[in-house]
Amino acid sequence: MRCGYTTGTCAAAAAYAAAQLLLLHKFQKTVSLTVPRGDVVTVPVALESASTDYVCCSAVKDSGDDPDITNGITVQVSVSLLSAKGDPSHSECGVLIQGGKGIGIVTKPGLERKVGEAAINSVPKQMITHAVQTVASAANFNGTLQVLISVPEGETIAKQTFNPRLGIEGGISILGTSGIVEPMSLNALLETIKTEIRVRAAEYDTKILTTGCKLVAPKRLILTPGNYGQTFCNKSFVKHVSTVICSNYIGYSLDYAVSQGFKSILLVGHIGKFIKLAGGIMDTHSKTADCRTELIAVHAAACGTPKIIIEKLLEAATTESCLDLLDAAVPQLTSQIINRILLRIQYYLDNRVSIGTDVKCGAWLFSQARGSIGQTEKAKQLITEWEQL
Repeated sequence: MRCGYTTGTCAAAAAYAAAQLLLLHKFQKTVSLTVPRGDVVTVPVALESASTDYVCCSAVKDSGDDPDITNGITVQVSVSLLSAKGDPSHSECGVLIQGGKGIGIVTKPGLERKVGEAAINSVPKQMITHAVQTVASAANFNGTLQVLISVPEGETIAKQTFNPRLGIEGGISILGTSGIVEPMSLNALLETIKTEIRVRAAEYDTKILTTGCKLVAPKRLILTPGNYGQTFCNKSFVKHVSTVICSNYIGYSLDYAVSQGFKSILLVGHIGKFIKLAGGIMDTHSKTADCRTELIAVHAAACGTPKIIIEKLLEAATTESCLDLLDAAVPQLTSQIINRILLRIQYYLDNRVSIGTDVKCGAWLFSQARGSIGQTEKAKQLITEWEQL
């Protein structure tokens, strides 16, 4: 299936084209960028308007074969001259990135951007800054440029997303951690997950670990929903254990892994998804079930958290902001609340795959801001066993 590119990639391409026309007086109808995942992406761009100190270019979002609500939207980027001269001690130009029409504004704490800021996430900001500074370097320009990002359809499109619930008002977010949109056709995705699990299972019969130890039963597997979990796995000792990205389909992937003979299965993921496992929810897509704050609030209440804090938890935008609230209001209870959640997650995992079998399955939760925040009991057992590999 065909991949697409993110709104962040669109913005970076349009910013590059606009800066190039402004500073080098050249315009390209396509811009090639190396995105964070390492791919080189070629994005068509269009010239919207220009003057001596201002250029606006645009790029149309292409989501590939992914059924993305933002597919086909136009991302407009204006680059304007704020200061022609910069600090002589700095070789790079200054880049001030702002949100314009159709870009949401953060109104609740706990998101990547602060309250009052435009919903332009850090990776897209880095991509845009790099694109503009690349052109500025070629032009020997070290002044300051303003980059204004707009999406004309953004306010309308945002009503069909979860932005209003998250506390992002007035438009969409400029997102993307890899720069690439992976196709999410359900049948194709599930078949891909199954195929990868089968391949990993077969490897246990033929491959040898880099340590020289033969792969023997029980077969070991890490399941992770995506980028954050995968990065976390790659940084830890579990690099010698097979890893499969399972997207939101935790239960489906667990069932199939067990059918392929895996006996030791570790789930690694962000608390924003895995909190749902504490409610027995094994399809973690927000359209299926979005009860993150409710689940945290229930366990916080059971640990004696005051009602006023429970009400704030229910209004929080993300699980990260829930943890911030707990740390600030009841720091003595935070670890107790997390432990209750981990116990409940283990309960549902056991009911799914372990009762009546010799399968051991646990979960390792982490937070973008905090790193590792907890492991279920069986996760601890698996990790101890795997450390001996």
